[in-house]
Amino acid sequence: MRGALTECAWAAAAKKNCFIKEKFWRLTTKHAGKKSPALVAVAHTILQLVYDVLRSGEPYRDRQLPALSEQQKERMICHHVRRLGKLGVRVYSNRPGPATEPEKKTPRAKRTREVIENK
Repeated sequence: MRGALTECAWAAAAKKNCFIKEKFWRLTTKHAGKKSPALVAVAHTILQLVYDVLRSGEPYRDRQLPALSEQQKERMICHHVRRLGKLGVRVYSNRPGPATEPEKKTPRAKRTREVIENK
């Protein structure tokens, strides 16, 4: 049974637009690129989902990712603006707050492109 579940976990990790794929890659990143702990965790999630479907008798519906709080959104925006700044991309925002143009110039600033963030 473990082998069948890990095969299902591999298949789910390759499926597009599936929360299980997101979970697999999130856990893989967390475990320094090791895929075996992530596979076991995803196999366990699949087992729980199968149990829920058999118990309730309702068809499986893919879960959606939970909505981000305002603090989480700001943190992600700051992170990606900083990463883009390191790549030499300037990001301009019409939002007030910490997600403004990066102040530090990097050596790759020669390849600067302008990106405007949509509201």
